[in-house]
Amino acid sequence: MSPPMSTLEAMMQRMLEEQMEARAEIRDIGRRVDELSSSLNARMDAIVKVQAESRAKIDDNAREINRLKVKIGNMEENAMHYADMCEIRFSGLPDLPDVRDIDRVATVLKVLECDERILSVRRWMPSRASNAPSTSTNATLVARFSSPVARDAIMSCTHKLATMTGRQHLWYRGPGQDICYSNAHTTSVQALVLGTV
Repeated sequence: MSPPMSTLEAMMQRMLEEQMEARAEIRDIGRRVDELSSSLNARMDAIVKVQAESRAKIDDNAREINRLKVKIGNMEENAMHYADMCEIRFSGLPDLPDVRDIDRVATVLKVLECDERILSVRRWMPSRASNAPSTSTNATLVARFSSPVARDAIMSCTHKLATMTGRQHLWYRGPGQDICYSNAHTTSVQALVLGTV
């Protein structure tokens, strides 16, 4: 026997209500999933941003460390002349791209009629107050010799600079250009000027 009509209607009503409740729960779950997803995305974006900022700071710090290392290296190299009694600093030399540094110093020694052997030549890198590139066409070189005796022998020949007239066999620098010498190991600079060409 079939159930009464009222019983069927009641069953159908309960089924509809259960479906509506299930749909509401599904919508609520979907809403919560969307909120959670949005929150997770925001957190991930924040993490990515922090990582990018941290990486940028790390890169900046690495560049600054490298810059300081170069600066410290230059300072240490320049400070060597305070202890090294075998060096002479030559300043005001023409910075000619087709002439080696050691050949420029050798030319000066030839003019001074000195035959002391040059062990090495390095560039003098003075500290600068600004990062602006130098526009000077002059080179300052530090030559190292075998001993303080050799250095003193060269310095003893520099008196010839005051009486030299055949300066054209050095380099033509133009009016008012000088070539200077000094002991590189002392701050009381003994400057000797070649004079103008």
